[in-house]
Parts: sequence; structure tokens; C-alpha cells
Amino acid sequence: MRASTKQIAIVLALSAIANIAHAGDAAAGKTAATSCFSCHGAAGAGTASAPRLAGLANDQLVTKLQGYRSGTLKNPMMGMVAKKLSDEQIDNISAYFTALK
Repeated sequence: MRASTKQIAIVLALSAIANIAHAGDAAAGKTAATSCFSCHGAAGAGTASAPRLAGLANDQLVTKLQGYRSGTLKNPMMGMVAKKLSDEQIDNISAYFTALK
């Protein structure tokens, strides 16, 4: 079955809305993300014990941080860190790491 032009337009519009919903301030995120560097490496490049964050999709980072904060995702260190973050801080940190390549 081929998608109609209208269906494609709806999907694109919903994707744009999802990205706007989590549009954070990357500059503020850089400041908030400094505590991430001790495990995830300079500018989120990743280490042997913590994954790369730089360049990941914004929605992926937001979902992960929200999951650690709520306890849906389990990791003792990330749980402690994420529980202290507001929605705005999560959006900002995610925007910062997404902007890095």
C-alpha cells in the first residue's frame, strides 16, 4: 500500500511537533551537562564504561533521561543523576548533546 501525500504530510507534521516539544537550549544544556563528562567523557564522547552521548537523537536522549528519572530504566548512577533534573534541564542537556557531532 502506498502512502498518500496527505498521510506523508501528517507524519512529517507530527515529527516536527515532537521535535518542538523537546526543543531545549543547547547553551544552557552545556552548563548543565558538565556533571555528565566525568562518566561519559569530554563533550559526551563516551568512555569504556559509559556510552557516547554526542550526536544522539534529541528524542532518544530525552526519553532515556526521563526513564532514568522515573525509574522505568534501571541504572543506579543514572537514576541518582536524573532524579535531580527538571524537564527543562533534560530538554537542554539533550539539545546540547544532539548538537555535538
